[in-house]
Amino acid sequence: MDAFYFTPGDYDIDWQELYAGGLNDLEYVKDRSARSKDWGLYLTATVLQVYGFHVTTDILGDIPFSEALRGDDGISEPASESSVSIYDSLIVRLDNALAKDLGAETVTNPGHADFVFGGDIDKWIQFANTLKLKIYLRYAEQNPSKAAAAIQALYASGAEFLSDDAAMDEFADQASKSNPFYEMDKRHLNTNQNLKASRTLFDLLNENNDTTRLYKIYNAAEAGGYKVMNQGDFNATSTALPPLTISTGKVEATDPVYFISEAESYFLQAEAIERGWGTRDAQAMYERGVTASFEHAGDASKTDLFLAGPYDYNTFFGGGELWW
Repeated sequence: MDAFYFTPGDYDIDWQELYAGGLNDLEYVKDRSARSKDWGLYLTATVLQVYGFHVTTDILGDIPFSEALRGDDGISEPASESSVSIYDSLIVRLDNALAKDLGAETVTNPGHADFVFGGDIDKWIQFANTLKLKIYLRYAEQNPSKAAAAIQALYASGAEFLSDDAAMDEFADQASKSNPFYEMDKRHLNTNQNLKASRTLFDLLNENNDTTRLYKIYNAAEAGGYKVMNQGDFNATSTALPPLTISTGKVEATDPVYFISEAESYFLQAEAIERGWGTRDAQAMYERGVTASFEHAGDASKTDLFLAGPYDYNTFFGGGELWW
């Protein structure tokens, strides 16, 4: 998004899909699994629903939460709440789910019906812990003492974090069965020119000779070569900026959907430790994150070269200060 110019209807479809669709469906699973005291299904539904609310409030700010999904209770206009209060409530929901406070009588293994981890409940626990860490880091600048205490307690509890992608990859190159972003952008908009390469990220990769990931993210322009557009040029005429001269984003029908990638998990841990709130090796976590990112791009052979060069740990965390 170049202009940050939103109108009330811009996210209508997304809003409906979340509140009338996914979030509401997960509430149903939570309710049924709580009644049957099935802790496994309750945990997975809670983690996915917390993730959905987390992403929504991250993007939109104040949203309906405590009164949301309660149409059966007669609440037709749920009140919106602040992101900070929602983050606090999301942590409570994750803690309750992780505590097995249902008096669990069964732990259903959904097997292949679990498109994320294939029924591995330990991975769902790691997903929950990693999501907690991510939410806690949202407090890092606004309320560092709160973030510090929460993250230190998380590490002291012996929490394990994701060392694999939390992702769905059950997609096919068929209408209504492909990656949802591809489905929307390629099939519904019927164009391969919608997603243009932005100079900001492109130049970072290009200047560091990081062609491994550059070629993973961008297609060559149809007119040849890899070229980009400046941020803010979205209104440029096709005469001034011929569409076929600009590289496009590489999105395939069978691409996975990532909730939290392995690389992101390691980078979250590196940040927490570097801030002095974790107990492991920040540099090791950072370097594992870089390695995972190159592996995702399909070529980890240059990882050591980059870690000794432009992506050196001390370049990003020099002098004990976070680069951002």
